Amino acid sequence: MAPTIVELPYLQAMHIRLDRSNYAIWRMQILTTVRTHGFSEFLDNHKLLLAQFLPTSSTGHCVPNPDYQSKVRVMQLRFQLQITRKGDQSVDDYFLKMRSFVDLLAGAVSQLSDDELILYVLASLSPEYEAIIVNLTHCSDLLNLQEVHFVLQAQEQRLHNQSMMFSSIHVAYSHAFG
Repeated sequence: MAPTIVELPYLQAMHIRLDRSNYAIWRMQILTTVRTHGFSEFLDNHKLLLAQFLPTSSTGHCVPNPDYQSKVRVMQLRFQLQITRKGDQSVDDYFLKMRSFVDLLAGAVSQLSDDELILYVLASLSPEYEAIIVNLTHCSDLLNLQEVHFVLQAQEQRLHNQSMMFSSIHVAYSHAFG
């Protein structure tokens, strides 16, 4: 039997192709549409609880569920969140890596709020981001993960521009006096 396709005429088609440069905008549009039409429960996997053991059909005994993620796995993933540093990665790559840990935690039936992820991200940045960290942590308005991502991208661009400027000054100085 062929699958049934149901068209929902009240949903506006989205013509944004997801890539590394537009994730935040894509996510915002998708989540807005999902929430607007009441589909959040289909994406909210904290209601999905996996059984640690499954009964076998032949013997009636319980066997370990291979899909069950133990507390050890949750602790391991949270530890990875704590020790992962941005290092030389771009802000985008770093956010993708941190989000992947959050997604794995969700698969292990352990939710991590955006506020918690923001704290993990800010705690693992290098000293060159210290001014931004201070501003974000003392901001009276609560920022969401997307806004923090944008602020860090802007700081990364500033740091890159400063580096390029100092490099060109050094080259000019070397040619003039070298």
